[in-house]
Amino acid sequence: MIRTKPRASLTVLPSNHPLSAGDSMPKRNLTLTLTLALAGAALFAAPPSADAIQAQIASEIQMLRAENKIDRRAILADSMDLTAAEAAAFWPIYDEYELASTQLDDVRLGLVKVYLESYDTLTPEAAQALAKGIFQYQMDRIKLSKKYFKRVSQALSPKRAARFVQIDLALRSIKDLVIQASLPLFK
Repeated sequence: MIRTKPRASLTVLPSNHPLSAGDSMPKRNLTLTLTLALAGAALFAAPPSADAIQAQIASEIQMLRAENKIDRRAILADSMDLTAAEAAAFWPIYDEYELASTQLDDVRLGLVKVYLESYDTLTPEAAQALAKGIFQYQMDRIKLSKKYFKRVSQALSPKRAARFVQIDLALRSIKDLVIQASLPLFK
């Protein structure tokens, strides 16, 4: 199939960000390649010492909390391109979503903390319980996304809601990659 128009792309970065649409595609591809290579290298690193695990727990807590420092609102505002009326309807819903999302992140944080604290002594039963917790977290995350997709659809439109979910998923995927790359593999 020959495409006559370029596909629209998801821009999750503010327009003044160095990797926004104004930059060349090769630079963005190089950055993505380097990020993925570093993440992959971290996945196969040697198991950490007890002191490193404690430091990593503190780091993971800060990383999850630091998401709030990233101005998701600015990224969403730039990418959603809302009218004043749409913004008045969207932002209160988004604030509720972020509160619920933060509560889910606390559950994930608890799982990461348990995993890192018991890394050297993890039993098969504990590994199974952690895996069940991870699956439950993922199901709860999807359930939350569906709930707020419906609410944004009703307040704005299904297309606007789909854009919101798409942007949110992209931002969360980046965070998930960073977190997963920093965790040691199960022994």
